[in-house]
Order: sequence, then C-alpha cells, then structure tokens
Amino acid sequence: MDREIVGKIVEALMDGPMDWKMLKEKTKLADGTLAKYLKKMIEEGIIEEEIYMKDRRKKIYRLVPCEKTFEISIQKFIAKTFLLRIQLDFEEGKNLEVIEKRFGKGMLIFLFSGEKGVEVSKMVVDHFQEFMQSVDEEIIERYKKEFEDIWNQAKEYIVDMIKKYAGIDIHQFDPKKYRIEFDIKFMRGESAD
Repeated sequence: MDREIVGKIVEALMDGPMDWKMLKEKTKLADGTLAKYLKKMIEEGIIEEEIYMKDRRKKIYRLVPCEKTFEISIQKFIAKTFLLRIQLDFEEGKNLEVIEKRFGKGMLIFLFSGEKGVEVSKMVVDHFQEFMQSVDEEIIERYKKEFEDIWNQAKEYIVDMIKKYAGIDIHQFDPKKYRIEFDIKFMRGESAD
C-alpha cells in the first residue's frame, strides 16, 4: 500500500469517524482508490466500518486503536512539529541563516519550491537507502539515535495526551473495550473539550 494514500486516510479519520462522502471530500481520492484502500485497511485492522444506525445504507469508517495507527500518529506528530518549528522561526523573525542551519538549506529549498520540489524530495527519500550504503556506519548510528530520541519524545507526548484527555493508559488498553481517536487536537496540545 502507498504510504501517502494510507496517511491521507488515517489523517482524515483522526478528526473522527466519517462516512464515504466525508472521507472522499477530505482525502480527495478517486472512488476506486478510496474503495481499494479502505478494503485493505479494514483487512489489516487499521480501520473498521460499521453500518450507520440513522441510515442503514451508509457505512461509517473509524480508526482502530492499534500499534499501526499509533505509529502513524507519531509520524504525523513529528512531521507537524517540524513544520510548526519552521513556521515559528519565520514568524519570530529569525535570521534566514539560522533557520537554514537548523533545518537544512536543501530541505527548505525543496519545501518552498512547490510541486516540483516536493517531487524531488520524494525522489531523495526513495533513493536514500542507496546513498546510505556509502556513508560511515558511525554517522548513520548517530542520526538513528537522534531520531529515536525524537520518536520517543513524541510517543511519550501522545501517550500523555491520551491518558490526560481519554483517561486511558495506552500501554494497557484493550482495543475492543475502548475507541481511541488520535485527534489532531491531542497533537497540537489543545483541549479535547
């Protein structure tokens, strides 16, 4: 399954359960693509569907609280935090050289140059494994360790938000007993009220 398409569907469902029409509007996916991915994601236990009680012709789709949706939530949180940090640096009027040093000039060029830049950045990611074969193992381990630190901080933050707003210990929850919606509000640190 294409990560980007799965990510679009998961991100849309982070706002809560949706019917087909709402999900299609939010993801902007073609009918065939949406149907194919919903079926696969249901089979993999990432989302579930149920009949809408007010109109039995409609189905409602929701995220299933599982390790995979939790992982996608962490990934989204890290990405959004990264972009928010760039935005805040610009809003605070930080010197461009400081921002470039923090985030990498190449990354900023790709991010700000529109569709072509986004495509180039995807290609860089796709071919990065080849590049890594020529890099010193110590450098790779250093960055892996730094990423693990970022990952663990994000994971801890999300777990704390779920405990705080949903009153559930994510390490001990039973997916059949609880429905957790990894709400964007949790990621922004906003109140769930």
